[in-house]
Amino acid sequence: MLPEKGFQKILGLGDGWQVQQVDYVEKASKVLIRIQETAALWASESCPHCNCKSVGGYDHAPERTWRHLNVCQLQSEIVCALPRGQGKDCKKGYTVRAPWEGRRRGLPQEFEAFALTLMRAMPVSKAGEILGETDRPLWRALFAHVDAAWSELSWENVVGGRRRDEPQAGTPLADGLRGPASQAGAAGGGRQGRRHGGTFC
Repeated sequence: MLPEKGFQKILGLGDGWQVQQVDYVEKASKVLIRIQETAALWASESCPHCNCKSVGGYDHAPERTWRHLNVCQLQSEIVCALPRGQGKDCKKGYTVRAPWEGRRRGLPQEFEAFALTLMRAMPVSKAGEILGETDRPLWRALFAHVDAAWSELSWENVVGGRRRDEPQAGTPLADGLRGPASQAGAAGGGRQGRRHGGTFC
């Protein structure tokens, strides 16, 4: 099997995207997975401006990289110049979102999922050692997922039948929902304080 076909299956790209080339950069000890769109992509696209289903590609955004999970202990990156589409009705352009992209720019979903699994069991610094990554992108990914989870919560009928943004501070419900990472942030002065110590749960 060609490595391109193997990574195509691993990444689960579907018909709209194709692993064009996989390169090993010996000097940097890095594996580069180069991906490009296929003609089939536009059949499933809709314009985010006018919602029309008639969309065509007209150029590409500058090339970007995403830190992927290591391949045989070698750092690997996804490389892609994302296509830009245009709605046939509104004539407005937009950049297609990469299907592998996580909640934080530059990290794919698989990397974030594994990072969150590690951060639930250990300090962020230790997770970074295992992943071969610095603390900062891991904290940013964690904050993005926590913010997304909070936005999906509803406090209807939690306290006195009234909708509230969050439970009263110091209650078991509040402490249980916030977890050690958030509690460390409260003690350390907000989001900046949460960057040091504690685990995610």
